[in-house]
Amino acid sequence: MDSAEDCTGPAAAGIWCVLPARQGQHAAWVAIAVLVVVASGWRPRWTALPHWYISWSVIANLSALDGGDHITATLSLLLLPIALTDPRRWHWQPPPAGTAIGAGRVVAYAALVLVWLQVAVVYLHACIAKLGVTEWADGTAMFYWLRTPGYEPPDFLRPLIEAVTGSAVGVTLFTWSVLVLEFALALARLMPAELRRLLLVAGLVFHVGIAVVLELVTFGLAMSGALLLYLLPVGHQVRLPAIVVARVGGARRASR
Repeated sequence: MDSAEDCTGPAAAGIWCVLPARQGQHAAWVAIAVLVVVASGWRPRWTALPHWYISWSVIANLSALDGGDHITATLSLLLLPIALTDPRRWHWQPPPAGTAIGAGRVVAYAALVLVWLQVAVVYLHACIAKLGVTEWADGTAMFYWLRTPGYEPPDFLRPLIEAVTGSAVGVTLFTWSVLVLEFALALARLMPAELRRLLLVAGLVFHVGIAVVLELVTFGLAMSGALLLYLLPVGHQVRLPAIVVARVGGARRASR
């Protein structure tokens, strides 16, 4: 991990400026440790603020490689009201039964609506901005984009990509399908639940494709997470895989 590149103004509060020793390695290991705890799901209300701080520090102190870093920082900020009002020990657990509708839940729901608006704006802006570019409008953008140094597909996908983008019909459909999907995702919250489920799958495939083909892994992961927040039904509980639950339960019983 590189040392901090900007420690002026508010950026001086970033972790890579606070812990600059060994060219930022100490800060990097602290950040990794914090994010591992965040990802584990333990005590969301305790880990939410450190999560945002690390995410903000990345864009404040380091060179962002793609838009995923900014999206992560923005969403982790918008998630603060949701996480800070979450009483669960683990975010894998269902919400407590009979939770009253109080100020905390109202604030959390309002924050979720802001997340929806943010994600919708990201997709709408992405679509509209492309329409002003000749290559996107005439359907040839993917031909040039996937032949740009640094964005070429990996070797195992190159023959397929070149065959598709080398065809007039193929490259046009490929290019315009991106615009159609982005516009549809921008309006997804206004659509029926059945369509939202289809768009969620399509969007996840789209971002996994970006991560694999363009090797923009951070961006792909960040936008996949954004899509889950955006299109999963309110109150949907993401659970640990059954095999993990079984093993954890077995370990607990064995320790008694």
